[in-house]
Amino acid sequence: MFEEPPMKIKEILKETFSSDKLIMNIS
Repeated sequence: MFEEPPMKIKEILKETFSSDKLIMNIS
């Protein structure tokens, strides 16, 4: 089990979503 702060998870999720949106926009 990971004990990372939610902030870090939120950051990773945000970056992943941003990349996804960018890729979808370019497609």
